[in-house]
Amino acid sequence: MEAQAADEAGVSEAVVDEVLRPWPNPFTSFINVPVTVAANQDGKVTVTLVNLAGQIVAMQSLTLQPGAHTVTLATDALPQGFYLLNASVDNYTVLTEKVINR
Repeated sequence: MEAQAADEAGVSEAVVDEVLRPWPNPFTSFINVPVTVAANQDGKVTVTLVNLAGQIVAMQSLTLQPGAHTVTLATDALPQGFYLLNASVDNYTVLTEKVINR
């Protein structure tokens, strides 16, 4: 599946090649987040984990080459509970997922 987005000139470009799910879910000491960077993207990736109070409790920002990648967030210091995981590529949200820490 390929998502499309229009740039300012209205030209459609590929944004994401596929949508995958983070694993493991529920997680304990880490969570893996799949991210795909398209060939026409700069590859600025940000992954955040937000608690139910809206606080960012884990975040990783990096620049990746085009292709499929897995970003791993360390979560061993987090209390058990529900979290919202967000992943973005070039400020375009590509994944929002509810995850559970056990």
